[in-house]
Order: sequence, then C-alpha cells, then structure tokens
Amino acid sequence: MLETPRMSNHPYPQQPPQSYPQPGYPQHGYEQQPPQGYPPPHAPQLQPPPQPGLSQAVKTAAIVLGVAAVAILIGVVSKSWFTGGGGEGHVGISGIEACRRGNCVSISWGDIPKSPGELKAFSYITLIGGIASIGVLLTAVVMLLTGNVKKVPWKGFNAVLGITVFGAVSFMFRLMFGEFSKGMSLSWAGFVMLAGIIGGSIALAKLVRPEAERTT
Repeated sequence: MLETPRMSNHPYPQQPPQSYPQPGYPQHGYEQQPPQGYPPPHAPQLQPPPQPGLSQAVKTAAIVLGVAAVAILIGVVSKSWFTGGGGEGHVGISGIEACRRGNCVSISWGDIPKSPGELKAFSYITLIGGIASIGVLLTAVVMLLTGNVKKVPWKGFNAVLGITVFGAVSFMFRLMFGEFSKGMSLSWAGFVMLAGIIGGSIALAKLVRPEAERTT
C-alpha cells in the first residue's frame, strides 16, 4: 500500500537547509575560486614602469664624440700635416716620410739629429695627447650609450683635449716659422685633427655637461 507523503502543517513553505544557497541571493561560498598562486580573475595586471630612453641630446653627443675620435686618429697616424720636396716629402707628428721614385722611407723625430728639441717636445705632446684624447672620447661615448651621463668626467676629458690642442698648434707654428719651414707647405691632416679636438671639446661642454647636470 503506497504511503501518502505527509504535508507540513507550517503556514509557510519549508525553507531549504542553511548549507544550501537560497534562490535570489548571492551564492557566497559557492563562487569558483582560482587556483592558489594565481591572481583573481578580474584583478588588474601590474605593468612594469617604462624605462627612460636616451635623450636626443645624448645621442647627438655620442655621435659627435665618435666622429671627433676618428678625426683625431687620422691626425695621429697621418704624415700629411706638411708637404715638401715637390710633394714627395710628408711631415707629421710621428716623423717625416721621404719618397723618391715610389720608394718611401719614414723617420721619426727622435732619429733626426738636427731637429730642434722643442719641435720634438711638441710632436710628442701632440702624439701622446692625441692617443689619450681618442681614449677619453670613446670612453665618454660608451658612458653615454650605457646611461651613465652624470658619471662622465667632462672637465677632466676637456683638460686632455686642451693639452692636445696646445701641442698640435705649437707643432704647426714651429714648423711653419722655424728652420724646417723652407720648401714646406701646410697640408690637411693637422686641420682634421684640430677640428676633431675642438668638436669633441664643444660636445662635452655644450651637450654632455647640461645632460649630466640635469640628471644629478
């Protein structure tokens, strides 16, 4: 005999147990939680702060300093500061090159017994200073491109360039108005080196210095 379900005599409908969510209410405790270690589904994603790039002034300074270093290198290795002997003789800060019938012989200033002492001194100052100037300019380029603008010792670098330009100008004037000036004429290499020194010095003072002071 089938048993008739018993009806509750309670005037209100029977409520579901508290452990179950009620219809029409937020189902707290039944929302699907993300796996442990993962951010919530709608959590804002944190982006790393943008890294500041190189300014246009720093890029320009690096280019100018690199070109200046190349110009100084040309002046160091070239013997076309002066020409003589109908174009067959060439003079530079490292010595003299004499050519005859296609055969060229190079002689350093130290191997010329009759060369004046001050001429040798100016040539050595320019030679050593030129090599040092190339080193400091390339060092400045590396520091600029790696973001170390404020660490560039532009005053010390300009001092090296100043010593070099003093030696170069003194060497040129000593040859132009000394006993070796007869039959000699100015050529291009000395002017290229001077342009590199002056250009590098201006770039350090006008481009590198403001950027270094601005970032401190």
